[in-house]
Amino acid sequence: MTLTPRQAAALLSAEIVPVVGCTEPASIAFALGAAKRQLGQAFDPASHRVELRLSRDVRRNASTAVIPFVRRRGLRAVAAAGLLCEDQGFNPFLGLERRRREFTRLMRRRGWLTI
Repeated sequence: MTLTPRQAAALLSAEIVPVVGCTEPASIAFALGAAKRQLGQAFDPASHRVELRLSRDVRRNASTAVIPFVRRRGLRAVAAAGLLCEDQGFNPFLGLERRRREFTRLMRRRGWLTI
């Protein structure tokens, strides 16, 4: 199958999610999304806790990147994004634009995340 330039551009636009920063935030969010799927239920900050153990470099790089759709930065935002993502594949930020209210509530809640 041969794509026209317009079709190729549309395909790329649909698949590429910008992350201003680096791959560390996406890696952390992906890992938390995968852990959530293993639980078999939605993340409940009242009954679940997250502990991130990160190298100094990963921590530094992930804490400075801006998370797509919610335009927040920091490890707390990365963790919340991963726990709220809707993708079963490799896009750890899919669905965040629809879940901003839940994201904000999770960001305000204390005690669910240890770094």
